Amino acid sequence: MRAIKKKITLLARKAERQEEVITLIDGNDETRNTAKVGDIIVTGTKEEKYVMSQKTLDEKYNIEPINHKRNEYNFFNIHSKQVEVNCEENKDDITFIASWGEEMKAKKGDYLIIEDGEISYCIDREVFFNTYELIDDMI
Repeated sequence: MRAIKKKITLLARKAERQEEVITLIDGNDETRNTAKVGDIIVTGTKEEKYVMSQKTLDEKYNIEPINHKRNEYNFFNIHSKQVEVNCEENKDDITFIASWGEEMKAKKGDYLIIEDGEISYCIDREVFFNTYELIDDMI
């Protein structure tokens, strides 16, 4: 299947030091990643945190600065571009190694993002439909 990212706005900040980011969905530890200095830490639609590279940010989002004197953590808004992804609905609870080299858990019904024929990462079902729209079935 293919899906296209909806136009949404998320909150983000640049990592100023190396830090571990734990992605929690509904209180469950989905994955962990280590943000390096300059990586982007994003807050998703269910308040989950995740890491993306500057390259991914540039390819998939537009940046809007937040000009507020109390913005001490240098947060900014990111607006998603309408990027297409290959995906499939997950049929069973699975654990796999995500594209950043860490273990990731996917529940039945979550969506798996496929890059170069391999599972790259998963997206919680509710988060997926908050951020993507299915555009066709490749089968």
